[in-house]
Amino acid sequence: MGKGWFNMKETSKVTYDFGKLKRFLTMVRLIMQDTLLSLVQKSYYNFYDFIISFIPYKTINHDSNNVENFFEKFKKPLFTIELFKTLNDDAFVYNTNPSQVYFIL
Repeated sequence: MGKGWFNMKETSKVTYDFGKLKRFLTMVRLIMQDTLLSLVQKSYYNFYDFIISFIPYKTINHDSNNVENFFEKFKKPLFTIELFKTLNDDAFVYNTNPSQVYFIL
């Protein structure tokens, strides 16, 4: 191979360490790491914004049985479930079966 080319058949470790092929592969690895980092961060922030968009901007607690949530115009809660106390006041139970909760998207 001539000087300045990528020698794929290099057998000397010292020559490979100073060669263009190692620098090229290092650059490709760093670009792939940066791409993966950017993808994960963007996905995280999109998910965060999605969840935050379903939080009410105002909540009024009239008493323990009457809570009022106010959402932005045209926004609804992400999902709605009701909790009730059992007749003997031992525990709380769901009024809706958790498997039947549908997410509003």
